[in-house]
Amino acid sequence: MKHLNLLNKAFLNFNQAAIKLKDSYEKLQAKVGELNLELEEKNRCLQASLKENEDIKNYLKSILESLPCGVIALDAEKNVLTFNRKAQSIIGIPAEEMKGSFCAILTSRLGIPVRDVESFLNAKTISNFEARIKKDYSTAYISLNITALENSKNDRNSVVVIQDITRLKRLEIQAQRNSKLIAIGKMAAKMAHEIRNPLGSIEIFASVLRKELSGESKKMADYICSAVKNLNHIVCNYLFFSRFPKARLKKMDIHKCLDDTINSIWFVKRDVKITKKYQASKHFINGDHELLKQASFNIILNSIQAIKTNGIITIETHNHFNEETWIEIKFIDNGEGISENDIDKIFDPFFTTKEKGTGLGLSIVHNIIDSHQGTIQVESTKGQGTAFSIMLPVFEE
Repeated sequence: MKHLNLLNKAFLNFNQAAIKLKDSYEKLQAKVGELNLELEEKNRCLQASLKENEDIKNYLKSILESLPCGVIALDAEKNVLTFNRKAQSIIGIPAEEMKGSFCAILTSRLGIPVRDVESFLNAKTISNFEARIKKDYSTAYISLNITALENSKNDRNSVVVIQDITRLKRLEIQAQRNSKLIAIGKMAAKMAHEIRNPLGSIEIFASVLRKELSGESKKMADYICSAVKNLNHIVCNYLFFSRFPKARLKKMDIHKCLDDTINSIWFVKRDVKITKKYQASKHFINGDHELLKQASFNIILNSIQAIKTNGIITIETHNHFNEETWIEIKFIDNGEGISENDIDKIFDPFFTTKEKGTGLGLSIVHNIIDSHQGTIQVESTKGQGTAFSIMLPVFEE
């Protein structure tokens, strides 16, 4: 009997514990349900917040990509953090290479002097900088603006805004050039007329004297006639420059034009070898054969005059396919080269580093290429040679 009572008591205790456990489990289950609901609500809020942040991020990225200028974010060490497509396009290097030191990108890839880049990047306030770079086989101009970004972490990050100002710069250069050309052209025309009239009289009298004189006197008269012809050639150049003929554009083969030029320059080639490397498959342009022949002649003559011995002039053609198809004509020589101080002046009228010459040859070339909606660039290293590069639009049927 005693054992039965103990068993009943134990059974009652077990039932009470089971009831309490059941109550606790039900309460816990209810609490878990509440927590699950709360967690679901938190997750919904978090997802909504993440989506909102993603939407804002995409919106800001869309704004960044739609800007007409390039934008590059830099960290405190001036390494590239992020950039938009326009920045990559303006700088002109593949997107996967737009990383690491921005200073290295500007100096090693774009050829901007290290001193200029460091001065620009280390400015403590807003800094502006313009640079000339090589891009797509020609010279381009870019404008850079750097601004420090302020935040609570004092990260000293910065943002660089880049703009392609090539067209604006070329318009400025062309406007300055046109202003000079107008003034110089008027002066050249007046000088040519003033000189040409007495030149004619001198030549006539010298020719008469040649017939009547002999010995040393006749040699002096011959010298006068020769000098008059040289002076008359210079005057003709002045007149050509001041009354630049309008280009008569029609479909023409630039390769044939180059061949004609080479054939016509044999009398001044001396010991210079001219090599042709025509690689352009599309070589018909809308141009003036005679004017472009004159331009080619002047460039080749300029190269010949810059070569001392064992001269080699290579003429290359290539096509470039962008929004339009272009043909590049390149004249490469192994002459003396052009100094860095002179390279920006070589197309200026009357600028020359030679003892003899009018300084009009390359200026006339520039005018001819301009009249064909083309561009001309020059690269040169003193003592190593020079390369003239002409870009002309290909004739489209």
